[in-house]
Amino acid sequence: MSVAPERRTVVGVPTYKRPARLKALLESLEPSLRAFDAEVVVADNACAAESEAVVEAFRAIWPKTTYVPVPERGISAVRNTLISVFATRDAPWLAMVDDDLTVKPDWLEQMTAAGLAHEGDIVGGPYACKPEQGLSFIVANSIFVQRPRRATGPCPPIGGTGNTLIRRSLLDRIAAPHFQSRYGLSGGEDYEFFRRASKAEARFVWADEADAVEDVELDRLTPGAVFHRYYSTGNYMAQIDREHDGLAAALKSHAGNFVKALIGVLVSALRFSKVRLLTSVFRLCFAAGAMSSFLGRRIYRYG
Repeated sequence: MSVAPERRTVVGVPTYKRPARLKALLESLEPSLRAFDAEVVVADNACAAESEAVVEAFRAIWPKTTYVPVPERGISAVRNTLISVFATRDAPWLAMVDDDLTVKPDWLEQMTAAGLAHEGDIVGGPYACKPEQGLSFIVANSIFVQRPRRATGPCPPIGGTGNTLIRRSLLDRIAAPHFQSRYGLSGGEDYEFFRRASKAEARFVWADEADAVEDVELDRLTPGAVFHRYYSTGNYMAQIDREHDGLAAALKSHAGNFVKALIGVLVSALRFSKVRLLTSVFRLCFAAGAMSSFLGRRIYRYG
């Protein structure tokens, strides 16, 4: 089929030991792949026969399917591999979608439409946790379950690459490697990339109609796991801010956030607001993780 040159897209999927979820994602991608005559590239950090078999089975359904093993450990290596493959293809857009998501039939249409309409360099889309029964109050009110939404159009820099579309010309303006290996096991490789994209004057766009559903493992939906994610996210973000802004500016910013979060906890407790108190505790946990970075602590979320 004929696809307008400005709409050509390669879909990149990073995966690691999630063959069942990978299968569900690929099946959900099929309508978008057919509508755009697009190639899907799966980069596997586990180099696992089971995941390769899933990809091979999908290739029988959609021949424009490529499997690439990535033996170097870490999500940065996987994302950089997807970019390397994309560099050899004739398309202006690279979509990245995580292996624990499933997307709507018109997902790619919504992403590219927003990118073209608003002249975006990076397009982000929302995703929400798959509804689960019996989630605790803490987990159900965390940002990892209730992810933010916003109107479609230009937006501030987004926070992750789980559901993202990137313009080739932006990748050409940013020095390789695009995702730094030192954040491959801690997380934060996408935040660091977006910091550099902002310096390259990238235009960020949100596509709120390109939503997806996240099938999160149950062991990541416990109160302890949620608090650890807030803490570890603060840790790597402070490290990255220090690299980009310098020690003094980063310390001033994150120390101020810590004080504000602590005050927020005290005020919410005095007002007996359960939800506000929990939100303040989340912010304090994030801020504590950030301050731990200035004390030399590094947390490896995927180590």
